[in-house]
Amino acid sequence: MTIKKSNLPLIAQILSLIPRNPFRALVDKFNSDKSCRGFDSWTHLCTMVTCQLAGAESLRDLVGTIATSPERIQELFLSRLPTKSTI
Repeated sequence: MTIKKSNLPLIAQILSLIPRNPFRALVDKFNSDKSCRGFDSWTHLCTMVTCQLAGAESLRDLVGTIATSPERIQELFLSRLPTKSTI
């Protein structure tokens, strides 16, 4: 699979390659969102991919990377900015 040239940032392009329906099926199968209150499995995946690609060394780095601009949250397909204590 190739990544087409786009106006989306690299992280958003990589996340767009992950099919949501099979991901959702696995979440439902293993009931991983049973007790979540806002920080669901998709948000967790997005933050961990961002952490790896940004080379964040701490939770503060990770939250700071995501919070650098309001558009970043939308680019990562997140509904809101996760906090350090939630991650």
